[in-house]
Amino acid sequence: MNEKERQHCNQLVLREVETLLQPQGFTWARDGLFFREQPLVLEAMYFNLQGYSPHYLVSLGIRVLNDPLIAFGLNGPSTYTFTPAAKPNGKPVKFGFTTTPVSHQKCAKLVEQYFLEVAQPWFECWRDPAKLLSDPDTPLMDEVQECLRELIAGKADPERIRYSRSLVGLT
Repeated sequence: MNEKERQHCNQLVLREVETLLQPQGFTWARDGLFFREQPLVLEAMYFNLQGYSPHYLVSLGIRVLNDPLIAFGLNGPSTYTFTPAAKPNGKPVKFGFTTTPVSHQKCAKLVEQYFLEVAQPWFECWRDPAKLLSDPDTPLMDEVQECLRELIAGKADPERIRYSRSLVGLT
């Protein structure tokens, strides 16, 4: 498939994914970024097309609204080693597609499976701000933990919050 077809099919797959993730509270922000807003953080799933191939690497991230970082840091697991629960001894699956609508739907359903088996439990595990601040395995760097402390204490920088929300198209 040429680059124009790949980009067109990418958009079709992401539309399918959008339909499957909307009931879970996720919104398609831009490019391959889907997000869900929580009171203190943004939860994200990012779909990165791999090189020139029609395959995704899907990565997860939690962004504290008061974070000054200029990009959306992806600090969670990815699909790189995802093996569905139904095939525990199988090889990691590829999140790929072809030019056919059936392959778009199949890829989107695989994303939904990844969401249910990995992403949703991971987001739920880190939903409690106290755990984000105290657990030694927190996905947040020390500086970002401090930003979360400021946010909880009511000392957040309104510009940082506006900027974080603007990364996903919220104003």
